[in-house]
Amino acid sequence: MTPRAKIRSILRIVARAGGVRVQDILGHGLDRRVVAARQVAHVLVAKHLGITGPTALGRAFNRDHSTVINSFLAIERALAKGDTPKAVLYRTAEAKIAAVVIGPLAPHAELTDGFRQARKKHMHDAGYIDPQGNIICNP
Repeated sequence: MTPRAKIRSILRIVARAGGVRVQDILGHGLDRRVVAARQVAHVLVAKHLGITGPTALGRAFNRDHSTVINSFLAIERALAKGDTPKAVLYRTAEAKIAAVVIGPLAPHAELTDGFRQARKKHMHDAGYIDPQGNIICNP
């Protein structure tokens, strides 16, 4: 299966699990269910295709890299909280994707670490972190 076909399959599974349309996930709507599905799709596409950089994933979804970084952080927070609707959607979609057997999985910890590093670099480049790593509140 080609990477593009894998992305389409993941989008269909996430859309069905989230009760939204694929067009909504790829669109710019801000409805809570659509945003949750979009964030889940970002993480699952990265995980199942082994994409470790937010810029490449952002290009696949026509999004900025900071949006993709935020998706990873949002899913990470939802999973840490437990059974939030976003965490349930993530687990449901992930189980359905695993049942379809789309391909080998990239380790989730490596993905999140890569996105954390990218976020820190982005914040440093934007002037929110000084050279010693301290966060600057008002750059």
